[in-house]
Amino acid sequence: MDRWVVLASLSAVIAFLAGGLFETNFYDSEVVMLTYFLMALPFISLSDRI
Repeated sequence: MDRWVVLASLSAVIAFLAGGLFETNFYDSEVVMLTYFLMALPFISLSDRI
């Protein structure tokens, strides 16, 4: 995958954590599953190169 996928995933997780400073959003299951998906995106590119 391209480098922009890794940077986009990192920025989305940072935005999620920054939003957690102002409200409790980690207990909402839809938000957490989207965050886990965004965290897993950079690792998809690792399986292409092995």
